[in-house]
Amino acid sequence: MKKNISVNIFGTLYPIDEDAYDLLLKYNENMRRYYSRMEDGEEIADDIEHRVAELLSELRSQGVMAITIDHVKQIIERIGDPQDLYMIMLKIINPKNIYRKVKLIVLLDKNFI
Repeated sequence: MKKNISVNIFGTLYPIDEDAYDLLLKYNENMRRYYSRMEDGEEIADDIEHRVAELLSELRSQGVMAITIDHVKQIIERIGDPQDLYMIMLKIINPKNIYRKVKLIVLLDKNFI
């Protein structure tokens, strides 16, 4: 039996296993810490968090009752670590205007690149 909690992401509650929440929280903190050093970093981190919320909503629409650690790992794999996103961005787009590039990558998902 696992402990389950509710997490509020941009006004929507998601039931999530406690270990999944811990991993998601670490991922979010890592993103915010990484992008805090960049111009528009807070907006980039917010966009990533919005993308996480979209993916959680997709799971809910597929009938998932509670988010598990495997779901969170899949989401992290889909979006990528901040360093991964930055490297993809440098390979694809001219390094100017980082906000638009990261937003594009987040919206597309690294799996589609």
